[in-house]
Amino acid sequence: MQISGHKNLQSVRNYSALNEDKHRQISNVLSNTTDTPPDEDTGEISVVQYMHLETVEYLGNVNIERYRFKCNFETAQQLEIYYQVIWYIDDMFHALHIVKKENVEDAVLKESDLLKMGINIKCSVRLKHKPDSTPGLTKVSKNQFYGLRLDTEAISVPRSGIGKIKVKLTIPLGCTFFHNIPMPCNVVIEMRYPEKTNQNCQINGDIVGDERLCHYSIDNNNWHKIHEIPVRWQDVGSNKLSATEYVMQLKLLISNPHSNIWAKHTDIPLIKVSFINRK
Repeated sequence: MQISGHKNLQSVRNYSALNEDKHRQISNVLSNTTDTPPDEDTGEISVVQYMHLETVEYLGNVNIERYRFKCNFETAQQLEIYYQVIWYIDDMFHALHIVKKENVEDAVLKESDLLKMGINIKCSVRLKHKPDSTPGLTKVSKNQFYGLRLDTEAISVPRSGIGKIKVKLTIPLGCTFFHNIPMPCNVVIEMRYPEKTNQNCQINGDIVGDERLCHYSIDNNNWHKIHEIPVRWQDVGSNKLSATEYVMQLKLLISNPHSNIWAKHTDIPLIKVSFINRK
């Protein structure tokens, strides 16, 4: 009798008179199965990036695109289910949200959560009956890289020829709009020499296209394309040196004054550029 939770004979008689469904409900309460986590399938988990338009109050009719990241998954039919969404940046825990189905859109990662670009982002999802109840199995998305990606970290160029450093952005730029008119929106790639006292590439033997003066600009309209930055040797003035190997570094300059997370993308791998002495 103690197993069923009854403390007197009348309780036993009342329990015996109940139908099978009532017996099951009481059994669930006694065994605490209400804390058994949901087993609904959330499908494939993925990170989806989109833009949120933010109005800058003190500037009047100025709107700025801000990055947002959504953890994309299938929601269950039961509205009482809660979703525990966890965000990771470079495989480190960053934020946790527990939301109902109708509030899933609130469980996002915002631009204000990011310190810089050049990061991997992923999310995980677990289902719960209540915010403080036992969660179900964890499903995790793949890491998505957001930043500037190099095609190769080493190239060889004939001294009299032109080489190409291939780069690609994996995410569009956040742009500014004035009276709904887009302002110039681009990122400038500047080439530097981290191993030299004077890092300016214009006075160190090789150069990125004369007209670009060691800079290469990517407009937001072409953010998704593979860009080829030209590199050639410069034999002028005091730069008549023997062709050799240089280590180059790409530095990003962004045209949007309201966001500096691209400028903090300073961990782009170094590039070895070898100039070969042949015609």
